Amino acid sequence: MSHLFLTLFERRPHRLSGRKRAAEKIGVHFTAMALSILAFTASASVDKAETQRLLEVYRGNDKLAQKKDAERLTYWAVEEQEIYARINTLLLEQYTLDTKGREHVDYLAWLAKGLAASGDEQYRGTLQEVASGAKQGKLRKYASIAVESLDTHKRWNALINKPIPPGLDLPGFQQRNYYNMLIAPDMELVRIGAKRISFEAISSPVLAATLSDRILALHESADDPLDVDTLAWLLKALATCGGAEYRDTFTAVADGSGKGKIRKYAKKYAANL
Repeated sequence: MSHLFLTLFERRPHRLSGRKRAAEKIGVHFTAMALSILAFTASASVDKAETQRLLEVYRGNDKLAQKKDAERLTYWAVEEQEIYARINTLLLEQYTLDTKGREHVDYLAWLAKGLAASGDEQYRGTLQEVASGAKQGKLRKYASIAVESLDTHKRWNALINKPIPPGLDLPGFQQRNYYNMLIAPDMELVRIGAKRISFEAISSPVLAATLSDRILALHESADDPLDVDTLAWLLKALATCGGAEYRDTFTAVADGSGKGKIRKYAKKYAANL
């Protein structure tokens, strides 16, 4: 074996200075911390079991189930592309049928909404085709709305599926979805999150604290109709989610909001705590 080979592989490593050893230790420490945080950061994406259930629904023929799940797609930010591909196929196969039955038209309208929830530009053509070519006026109307909502859902999906900070007790992707909605910069998405918490009667200390924080930050400055309506839903959701523990929040809004309508809602929901 050559002298050069022995020199390369048998040479002892140089001793690190005290400062370099400290820097190396710090680097290892922060790397470990980063990996630890990543390990405990929860995903807000729809879980595998629910994704598989949705796939089975849209591979099947149960139109009622497909309609119900199309509504869920509009606020779950589902990422599985096969689901939207199946909806796209169903819509293209059936929108030209000359069926005047209300249930069928309603079913197709929800498929259009569910397809728009993908936020995927590749489906714009399908939705535009339905909006211009469907025989039923109601279906053309909802397909047109779906076209306009594609960009909105693309923006919303990114916000809904953000990773959840470590340490937050939010079991299930739904609660993680709704948490991300509540902290979103888009007030319409905040309102949807509050509605879901209210409709599903979710009880969660983390969601309750988030609702309260959002209410207290907004109630004095809320002015336009969307802000006012969003606050009404936030208050309603907090009454369900947090209960009497948040009586002080309702009192602060009832006494300090600049809008009489908001004060009215705060008093109304506080009375039922």
